[in-house]
Amino acid sequence: EIDDLVRDYSKDRTDEYRTLHDKLYANPVYENVVPAGYQEGFAYVATQAERDAHLNGSSWSEHELGIAFSPDGQALAIAQAGGVSIWSSSGGAAPVLSLAVEGNPSTLRWSAAGDLLIAGCAEGGIEAIWPAEGAQARIEGPAPGAGLALNQVAGAVIASGGLRPAAWALPATPKAAARVQAITTGSPGIAAIDAVTTHPDRALSAFGYANGLVQIAQVGKADELVVRPGDGAAVRALAWSRDGRHMAIGTARGNVALVAFPKNMFK
Repeated sequence: EIDDLVRDYSKDRTDEYRTLHDKLYANPVYENVVPAGYQEGFAYVATQAERDAHLNGSSWSEHELGIAFSPDGQALAIAQAGGVSIWSSSGGAAPVLSLAVEGNPSTLRWSAAGDLLIAGCAEGGIEAIWPAEGAQARIEGPAPGAGLALNQVAGAVIASGGLRPAAWALPATPKAAARVQAITTGSPGIAAIDAVTTHPDRALSAFGYANGLVQIAQVGKADELVVRPGDGAAVRALAWSRDGRHMAIGTARGNVALVAFPKNMFK
């Protein structure tokens, strides 16, 4: 049964990437760039970590493709086998920056200013990359999968993968990353966190659990607000609207919920 699940998962990822490739990679510059986990012909091969995740029923294995445009649209970051490359959106025969990254980088997030790129690694840990300086630094932590976010207001990196919210101070420089401090947020739960999102204007983050629970916590605070009680369906996706008034929730059962918050709820 697990082989059938992994086979279907790999096929879905292959079909998904081919569709994305047709949309984004029309530029010949990118046509030979193959993201991590993909073989020639864009056939996806599940990693051992992903096989284990399917076996354990964990949803983080269905992480999104490791592709992210910078906020200004001038750079495209791609997570590849063993590293991360950054390409100019205006073209070029080679990446403007290519860095080796351990742990199978798979999820990418840019800072609002575009001066920092965060890569979540499927085998554990987070890589902080400063493209302008060509510098990088490691932040040790759980494997975040697609559950990775930056809360610019709190100055924090937020990640899924554990039984409690994981947060670290956003490093300003590579040297600062070596001394980065974990920020105690929320409280330990009984199910793993599979998805995260952050409020656009406040030091708040939301966490979706494998048992269906969704909670909000202020970064650095223990108090939590239940948004959705657990119903056994793992939360696969979370997104906060740009104005902070709504939150979208997607579950493993294919259900989608849209939560509306009162205008003055978060002060």
